[in-house]
Amino acid sequence: MTPIVICFSGRIAIGKTSVSKVLAQELNCPWSGFGDYVRTVASGRGLNTEDRDQLQMLGESLIREYGFQWFCKEVIAAANWAGDCPLVIDGIRHAEAFQTIGRLLAPHKTVLIHLTIDSEDALEARTKERGIDLARRAKWEAHSTEQEVLSTLPGIANLVVSTNLTLDEIKARIVSFLGEETQR
Repeated sequence: MTPIVICFSGRIAIGKTSVSKVLAQELNCPWSGFGDYVRTVASGRGLNTEDRDQLQMLGESLIREYGFQWFCKEVIAAANWAGDCPLVIDGIRHAEAFQTIGRLLAPHKTVLIHLTIDSEDALEARTKERGIDLARRAKWEAHSTEQEVLSTLPGIANLVVSTNLTLDEIKARIVSFLGEETQR
């Protein structure tokens, strides 16, 4: 059976990285993330790797300059994945990135898991827990990239999971879903 590629999307501060890393550990497979890749490039260019505004601009410029195919190949390469086990990719922000990964890694089945939250109050609390200013989060989410996360990606996701659940419950739902997907 060909190993599955599991991609994650969701709003800022929703818990994508936490969930995706726990899943990669559970599946004993490589993990890679678009955000981590952009931070690595930012570090190499002497940019502030904690400044989300700079990171958003850098990510956009990498896509404009090199295209989605190059960008996705770089993120995949960062995982050192041999193709013989599942792969977890964190931080899908564009439908085109998800579709490009699917094309690049065919015949591996590629699925998108979109993380959501049941209320704005819960998201606000999570945002504060992570030390993110609410006004800055609102500014980031007004960005065109984040609008795609909010409007397009949930509709193309293979699975939408609420992060109001515990991490163990989220992991169990995803593992159950993956079991069903690999049987298809």
